[in-house]
Amino acid sequence: MEPVRALYGVVAAENATGGYFVTAGTFTRPARAFAKPNLKLIDGSELWSLVQGLNTAHTQSAATGARADARITQPEETDATVNSPTCPRCGSLMIVKTARRGANAGSKFYACPKFPTCRGTRELEFENT
Repeated sequence: MEPVRALYGVVAAENATGGYFVTAGTFTRPARAFAKPNLKLIDGSELWSLVQGLNTAHTQSAATGARADARITQPEETDATVNSPTCPRCGSLMIVKTARRGANAGSKFYACPKFPTCRGTRELEFENT
């Protein structure tokens, strides 16, 4: 919720009419309640819908002969949250990953987004909502 409050502070200080906060993860209920009506919060699922819309427009423009060099694809993991911990090694905001192999295959954990440069991990702590 603190990043949303910080954005609200900037909006107020700049006398802006509102602001956008975009995350690949989710927002907590208190953050969503606090943001109304001045801030627009865009979470990972809404962001993905917007990206898919760009893919559709991109495909349509390619069909009409427009240049098409790249296609936007869904990120492997989009479970980062506003409340994610920081990496114990480099201090980056961690993302949620799923172990693919080994004894913990299928279980979720926090991982540093700078992998493989940084290999920091933390155990995933579930919050009660």
